[in-house]
Amino acid sequence: GKPSDFSGAVGRFEIEVAAGPTEVAVGDPVTVHIVLRGEGSLADATPPRYLDLGGFRAYDPQERRAADGSRVFEQVLIPESPAVRAVPQVSFSFFDPSERGYRTVRSAPIALSVRD
Repeated sequence: GKPSDFSGAVGRFEIEVAAGPTEVAVGDPVTVHIVLRGEGSLADATPPRYLDLGGFRAYDPQERRAADGSRVFEQVLIPESPAVRAVPQVSFSFFDPSERGYRTVRSAPIALSVRD
């Protein structure tokens, strides 16, 4: 039952996602901030994945580690159409030893207003 996006994180984690600006024109950058925090090892974990990036051009995420041990990823997304309505959900899977199983946490989509 290992999820396809599992990359080695073991422990208990949560994900926090923010994006801005949320009112843009087609081709304008939207910066997405993703924070992974919790208890356990994130050393081998890869950046969380978007469930669907249709309608966006995406740049590689940049990473930094925070003083509290969390991992912070910043990524620029470029909406390619005014039909884009949201930054898609982000998911992150890990093995939770207290539950003896894999878990996946997901962010909520973030509403965007994209104009021509």
